[in-house]
Amino acid sequence: VAEALNAGGNSQGKEAVVKGSQCLQGMRLLVVEDNLLNQQVALELLEANGAVVTLASGGVEGKMLALSAVVPFDAILMDLQMPDIDGLEATRQIRLNAHMLSVPIIAMTANAMQSDKDACLAAGMVDHIAKPIELDRMLATIVRHTGPAKASRGVAVEEQTESDSSKVLNYELAIKRINGKRDLYERLVGVFRTESQAHLEGFQQGVQKGDMSVAGINLHSLKGAAGTMGAEILQQLVSSIEEDLKSMSVDRITEVMYVGWIKDIENSLCDVVFALDLNFPQAK
Repeated sequence: VAEALNAGGNSQGKEAVVKGSQCLQGMRLLVVEDNLLNQQVALELLEANGAVVTLASGGVEGKMLALSAVVPFDAILMDLQMPDIDGLEATRQIRLNAHMLSVPIIAMTANAMQSDKDACLAAGMVDHIAKPIELDRMLATIVRHTGPAKASRGVAVEEQTESDSSKVLNYELAIKRINGKRDLYERLVGVFRTESQAHLEGFQQGVQKGDMSVAGINLHSLKGAAGTMGAEILQQLVSSIEEDLKSMSVDRITEVMYVGWIKDIENSLCDVVFALDLNFPQAK
């Protein structure tokens, strides 16, 4: 009990692990495991604690399910030894995609040597769960990297999409933050359209030239501008990419990775501009 409490990460997480029954309520978890017995154990333990579990029988299938999910999984539990590609290679391939950089991937392994743990971290995993699986340790590890379960995680994809669309442009909140000055917000719309594109181009040029300082400054400015306009999804996306950029050395940033970042920002930015044009047709 003491070990589970210490692994919980925070008081709210610790309480959830101790209660046990529904501490993963609504979490969408992907379990990548080729052993049928281990699959069944993980499935029943996780579902009994409220998780919605998807099973993959190998590394290739796990990678495909992870990348094709409309809404990313809250966490991925990844076996290391599998017949097609192992968990380390599957993780490396998943991490090549920008939208998967923030999804916790947790190793499930019987290997407890420090070299094995180091290999997991180097591949892009965030932690490991020892086999045979112990429920308290597994729950504590998942909660530590995802936070306590929230009721909103259990809603359908359609409801999540609807909720997300309302956050594309929360202009009412943005106007409230500037003391209700709608006319000022309308003037900011034109500035945002120009400046946001300039910051995106600055980020792209900085990354391509290996100048992480320039790339970081432009990302930070774009995040601030998105927050000012009430573009919550764009702000969260840029913030996530900014954190990834800070944690990585230049030589680890591949072309596939930064092209993915740019594409994600462009798509989100297009949604914001469309919403601005729809709600403020004269502010161009």
